[in-house]
Amino acid sequence: MHLPARPLRSRLPLAVLLCGLSSGLAADPVVRGFVAQHCLECHDGDLQRGDLDLEVILEAPMADHLKTWEHALLRMDARQMPPPDEGDRPR
Repeated sequence: MHLPARPLRSRLPLAVLLCGLSSGLAADPVVRGFVAQHCLECHDGDLQRGDLDLEVILEAPMADHLKTWEHALLRMDARQMPPPDEGDRPR
């Protein structure tokens, strides 16, 4: 399946995220900012839609949650997240 190219500004946090997945470190500030802007409204400690609390996951080493981050990347790349009717979406 061919997906249309998107501007670098929406791909940069994903690239940083991918680099961080192989490290034992918590999420990079670029990833934290991206997640705060596009994800935490629904996936924070209070709401946890889809049983996903990204606030907790952001504090842990990224390698500890590889499957969760992979799932999130796939959903974003497929333009399923954030949902079109849920505010600001990366372009």
